[in-house]
Amino acid sequence: MKERPDLARRVCDPKGDVLIVEDEPLILIELQHTLSELGWVVTHFASDIDKAIDIAQTERFDIAILDVNVKGRTSFAVAEVLRNRNVPVVLATGYSTEIIIENYPGAIFLQKPYLKAELAEAIAKALAVKTQIQKRA
Repeated sequence: MKERPDLARRVCDPKGDVLIVEDEPLILIELQHTLSELGWVVTHFASDIDKAIDIAQTERFDIAILDVNVKGRTSFAVAEVLRNRNVPVVLATGYSTEIIIENYPGAIFLQKPYLKAELAEAIAKALAVKTQIQKRA
């Protein structure tokens, strides 16, 4: 069997821990898989806003991917908790991005359905925003 150093590096040296807030099980599974391929480890996930807020307030992770509409509620309250903790956030939506821009200016958003490259780009943008904020501080 041929050795895959790229896979070994991802397993041994992950990029960081991720929180996912998503209420659609198939999307959650696909997102977990895609993040793993990109070298991230999904350490927390929530399928409702109350659980997501609790996790956002108490747990540690490096970035969060939040579905905007979770069981009829927006995830903006979760995003605000994370912003206050200086955790980068990517907001994903299958709806118009205008609601994100209106309610959460400056957010990094991802239009569903998205490709792995688009997810990677959104994560990179969110991490870059965090870096810029840290340099200003």
